[in-house]
Amino acid sequence: MEPPPSWWVLTYLNHTRSWNELYVQAWTNFPDHLSMAYAYHKPRRQGIWRVIRGKEVFCGYKYIWDTPIIVHQNRPGDTYDHIWLLQRLESDRHIWYYLFAPLGPYGLEIQGPLMHVPPPEVHLWTSRMYVGTKEKGIFYTDSFTGPG
Repeated sequence: MEPPPSWWVLTYLNHTRSWNELYVQAWTNFPDHLSMAYAYHKPRRQGIWRVIRGKEVFCGYKYIWDTPIIVHQNRPGDTYDHIWLLQRLESDRHIWYYLFAPLGPYGLEIQGPLMHVPPPEVHLWTSRMYVGTKEKGIFYTDSFTGPG
């Protein structure tokens, strides 16, 4: 597999989380075969510095996990659009992930931004009670603590 002619750029990124699945869709400006690294804890980040014309220049961050879970995109080959469907996830845990291509220009790994996906929200059953009193008229409450 040949590296892309340039660094790819994410032109679109979206994720949808359900109780035990995560669906991620991304588009890039160059066709490439991307992978996803994810874990249930936030990775360490290390600064990337390069010496350009005798001056140290900050070039971004590299994300480092001890034991990430690596998943390849669902579509084979080099594509512009990339899809991942992660199943059997723990529903109460946060997920941190980033997209990457192991082989980029100059033999370097290309990493996308670090994304955080919180667990799905639990919508609890609520009701509203309307109460009429002689002193204060009609009011409503969500806490059922009474008037005033």
